[in-house]
Parts: sequence; structure tokens; C-alpha cells
Amino acid sequence: MIRMLEEYVAIDLEMTGLSSFHDKIIEIGAVKVRGGRVTDTYEALVNPNMNIPDKIIAITGISGDMVQDEPYIGDILQDFLHFLGDNILIGHNLKFDFSFLVQAAYEGGEEWFRQQHYGIDTLKIARKYMEAEVSKKLEDLCNYYHIEDEHHHRALNDAKITEKLYRSLCLAFETEQFQLKPELLVYKPKKERPPSKKEIQRVERIIEERNPDRREDIYRMSQSELSRYADFLLSQRKSL
Repeated sequence: MIRMLEEYVAIDLEMTGLSSFHDKIIEIGAVKVRGGRVTDTYEALVNPNMNIPDKIIAITGISGDMVQDEPYIGDILQDFLHFLGDNILIGHNLKFDFSFLVQAAYEGGEEWFRQQHYGIDTLKIARKYMEAEVSKKLEDLCNYYHIEDEHHHRALNDAKITEKLYRSLCLAFETEQFQLKPELLVYKPKKERPPSKKEIQRVERIIEERNPDRREDIYRMSQSELSRYADFLLSQRKSL
């Protein structure tokens, strides 16, 4: 008898890069399961308030123009965390996505980041129990288990296929004596300080003198974000 979980939320995030401290979320997708059935989904594009690198645009298809009028993460985070609730989380390379959520919750003053959360990582399961020669990338595992993958590297699609992958892994490896159990998710958010008035004024001058059409909101940026943004503007100017 298979003992897979009956209630959980499968999640996937798309980001501007690999660092939960320096990079930002650009899309959220989640699938809620109750009684073994998908009962609800969550999907949102997010304005990262920073430049989206070309390599990320190529992978996800999400450009700056697509997110410029979308909400910032702070504007929707509480709603999304409410959707997650205290459910067990399912994800492919889950700790990576979880680190971005915790960092965003910390920066947004949401108590969610202080609470204990448990999850099951389908990537970790695949690496532990599947043959070494089988690729553990999400798209390749979907091919292996014949899971339809329509819009890879879009958050809701990847959350949906991760939920299906979890079911496939349960069928493949769970027994009456063995269950794929949730583990405690741990990530310590990194502290950030706000920029000084002098630092903000410096970037205001750079924008006014060199690129007045920039659309990012510098007043929402941390000190390190503002510093990197100033460097980006200056580097763009030199390349013209």
C-alpha cells in the first residue's frame, strides 16, 4: 500500500539568479493538494525591481516588460504565505526556492520566516533512489515518467509537474514499510541595511544625468541593491 501524503502544496519560483540575497523572485507558482486531489492553484508574476539578465529571459521567457506593471513581492507575499499556510511543501530542489521565500519574508517583516516548515524535495529523492545514469533535471524526469511538460521554466507549470513527479516517485519507491517523509527546511536569512539619504541622492543624480527613463523604484532597494544598481547604470553608460 502506497502511503503518499494526502495534503501538501507543491511550489516553484522563477528568479533573476541563484543568490537568495542578491537576486529576486520574478514568478510564483503553487499547487494545493487536499485528499490527494489538486484543489487550488496560485500564480503571479512579480516585479523584481531590478534588471532581469538576458540568460534568465532566455530560460524563462519572462522579460522586464512583462513584469514592469506587476506587483512587487512585498505586495503579494502575505497573500501567498497565507495560501501556503502550515502545509508540507513539495519542490524540485526545494531548499533553493525555500531560501528565496524565507529571505523575502524576512525582508518583508513576515513572521513566516521564524516558523518551522517541512518539505519533500523531489530532486533529493531522485538523486538518492534512481539510477545514476538517469538525469535528475525536472524536465528529464518528466520525460522518464511520461509527465506532460507544457511550459517549462514557468512557475505554475513547474509546480504542477513537480506535484505529478512526487506521485510518480511515491509509486516507484514507497512500500508498506517505507515512506518518503518530510524533512525540516532550514535557511537563515541574511540581514540587510537600508541605504542612507546620501546614497539615495547619489543614485538619483546618476539616473537624472545618464538614464532618466529607468523604471526601477530605488526607494524600495536595500543598500547593497542600490549600490549594484548604480554600478549597473554606470556600466550601461560606458558601453554606449
